[in-house]
Amino acid sequence: MENGGHFQVQKELFKIPAFFKLDYGSQWLYVFMLDRAKLSQINKEKFTDEDGKLFIIYTIEQVMEDMRFTPNRCYYDEKIRKC
Repeated sequence: MENGGHFQVQKELFKIPAFFKLDYGSQWLYVFMLDRAKLSQINKEKFTDEDGKLFIIYTIEQVMEDMRFTPNRCYYDEKIRKC
C-alpha cells in the first residue's frame, strides 16, 4: 500500500447485525488482514500450507505499526497483548 494503494471494505461489516458489535478498530483490523490475505494469494506458492490452505503472516508489531498504535497504548497480559 506504500504507492498510494487503497483498501476495500466489505459491505457486510456494516449490513450484517452480527458485525454491528465490532468497533471501528476491529473492522479496520479485518480490512488489513484481508489485504494480507490478498497478498498471500498473489504469492500462494510461499503462503500455502501442506494441506493447500492459504495463510498470512502478520505480527503484532506489524499490526501496531499499520494501525498507528504505540507501545504506550497497548498493555501486556501474560498470554496476549491488548490495545
